[in-house]
Amino acid sequence: MKILYLEDNPFDADLTQIELKKHGNGMEMTHVSTIRDALDLLKKQVTNPFDIILTDMNLSDGSGLTLLAEVRNLGIPSAVVVVTGQGDEETAVAALKAGADDYIIKQKDYIKSLPQTLESAIARFKKVKNRFTRPIKVLYAEHNAVDIELTLRHIKTHAPHIQMDIVKDANEMRAALRTATTGTEYDVLLIDFHLPGEDILGLVKEIIADKHFEYPVVLITGQGNEETAVNVLKLGVVDYLVKTNGYLYRLPAILENAHNLLSLFHEKEALAVSEAQFRLLAENARDIIIRLIFRPTFCFDYLSPSVESITGFSSEDIYANPDIFYEAIKEKIPSVNNFIHLLTLTSSPELVFPFTTKDGHRLIMELRGKVTKNDKGQPEKLEGIIRDISERIEIENKLENRMHRLNALHTIDTAINSSFDLRFTYQVLIEQVLTLTKASAACVIFFDPELNDKRLITCLGFSTPEVDLKSYLFKDPLSDRTFTDRRIITSKPEEILDQNYPLHRLIKREGFNSYCAVPLVVKGYVRGVLEIFSKEVLEMDLEISNFLETLAQQAAIALESSQNFERLQKTNQELLQAYDDTLAGWVNFLDLRDEMTEGHTMRVLETTLKICKGFGFSSQELMHINRGVLLHDIGKVGIPDNILNKPGPLTDDEWVIMKKHPEYAYQMLFPIAYLRPSLDIPYCHHEKWDGSGYPRGLKGEEIPLSARIFAIVDVYDALTSDRPYRKAWKKDATIKYIRENSGSHFDPGILEKCLTLLTSSE
Repeated sequence: MKILYLEDNPFDADLTQIELKKHGNGMEMTHVSTIRDALDLLKKQVTNPFDIILTDMNLSDGSGLTLLAEVRNLGIPSAVVVVTGQGDEETAVAALKAGADDYIIKQKDYIKSLPQTLESAIARFKKVKNRFTRPIKVLYAEHNAVDIELTLRHIKTHAPHIQMDIVKDANEMRAALRTATTGTEYDVLLIDFHLPGEDILGLVKEIIADKHFEYPVVLITGQGNEETAVNVLKLGVVDYLVKTNGYLYRLPAILENAHNLLSLFHEKEALAVSEAQFRLLAENARDIIIRLIFRPTFCFDYLSPSVESITGFSSEDIYANPDIFYEAIKEKIPSVNNFIHLLTLTSSPELVFPFTTKDGHRLIMELRGKVTKNDKGQPEKLEGIIRDISERIEIENKLENRMHRLNALHTIDTAINSSFDLRFTYQVLIEQVLTLTKASAACVIFFDPELNDKRLITCLGFSTPEVDLKSYLFKDPLSDRTFTDRRIITSKPEEILDQNYPLHRLIKREGFNSYCAVPLVVKGYVRGVLEIFSKEVLEMDLEISNFLETLAQQAAIALESSQNFERLQKTNQELLQAYDDTLAGWVNFLDLRDEMTEGHTMRVLETTLKICKGFGFSSQELMHINRGVLLHDIGKVGIPDNILNKPGPLTDDEWVIMKKHPEYAYQMLFPIAYLRPSLDIPYCHHEKWDGSGYPRGLKGEEIPLSARIFAIVDVYDALTSDRPYRKAWKKDATIKYIRENSGSHFDPGILEKCLTLLTSSE
């Protein structure tokens, strides 16, 4: 069963869908909330239409009757059931007249019977649909063969939906009528006025008077006159047709009209039965049907018997003393005049108000109705229904609370996933706790079992300063009970006020009246406690208790995540330090091996980092540059000592070997993922701006910026340092040399800025 459900109240929609899912039986429901969405969907469902449309009467963009009329006008082959909270007779009749297959009132337990109601409505719709879509069957009584032939040929050509059976005299016609059964009965009798066998007027009178037939009769004649027409119409004949020129073209319309008149008659009868049923329904409805008279005096004109079962007051009691009713609603509506004003603000008032029953029980009532006005436009009476919606309101409140709790859990999950700051996460958690429990204050205390110590993570809602608050909370034996018992502890002030507890002084100072402590359990161990304080008495039902336990689990997860993150950070820092210590060891090894450049690496490191900062490198990039500078000559471990430490100039062959040290550096460092981002300087610091460098002959901005900066620093330090084969250059001479090689060896775009930053560091 495919169901299109049109309801703009999310709570009613959820309850209905839950009930139909429980019923099963192949029910497939599609829910929309507006008439526009419903019509758009129905127009798309051409090949596989919905079996039934279940629509609420009052919708945000119109009435369910509007949708019903549109469905019938479009010829959509779906049954329609109207659901409403306003179960008055007028609304029911309006729905049925508009073509609804059934009408449901939202009274107690109506949802449980909904599946059966839908199945019955579909069966009823199919029956009616078949009745109106089958061809019109006509019994044609005619003895003239030529007329029969012409009529059948014309009908076949111009009105193929009309089927004709032919009889040639009165006896054959009677026999055909008697043998007709349900499904084969005729819709219209077409009788020739001169049919042989007996007096035609007597035959027609007999047929019309027979209650078993109820057929509409159309008489047809070749010689018509006014007297004959008047006589046959007096008998109850639906129409009278003379065989003049073109009469066959008028015949299909006359037969269809006769058939429609009969259908209308049957529909009126069915409607009368339905109206009687709904009058009976009003008398036996569980809701209170009312009629209020505004003029000349304000009084109840009708109250259905259900008023006594709902309110405890009988209708006779309220008729005699209307003040009983007004007294029961005075919590929200303080006077009769105020009540009248609210009812007459609109022609279709909807009013929700608390009602106190005869035995003092508090209900939530909903009044819906229609105001009728007199000729002067003054409110005359109100007809409507009053329903006890206490159970529905309770369910809606529970659903709303559950939704708020789910949103709170989502908010806390987001805080846990977005931050490892434990104080921030617990601040979010406490805010959600205070909002949903309507408590006044809360705090989270962490237990450190190794140090046998407590730590206040965060608190909210206390007027007591946090420094003073710790002295109360840390000595609190109730939180210790939570730690040992591993369960939620609740306590009212009268249970501890007579004892010398530090918490008693805090409760008195803050004006609290309730206390609750929830343990935070991490991997089977209590690591903390969530303490909740309220100036009102906390209602700790099962749902609240389960919710707090779920919150405690999230708080514990946040605590564990924070601790894991701290441990991971510590381990990562230790690992990075170990890596950097290893790099320092490699640099010391190179200094020991390369006597000519001893101390060179540490000298250029600080200068390079300073210049790179001036160029706006990020802290992450500076970290990789730091490692790159330390390792810029690591490739020299592959150079033989006799070449590396040669006191004089190198031969051409020796230079070929020496120039391989950047490639050796790449081969050594690239397999180490941790050092791969630091390769720019070790691999490229001997490349030159004009492309004449090595090992790859990179040119211009193909050379990484950090390597171009380091090339300037590296050459400056090399020239201003002593070598076994020469003395250190003067700084002015060195700077002059570097400027002379601008555009060939060095990047001319950064040279002056590098020299300025380089010399300012000395």
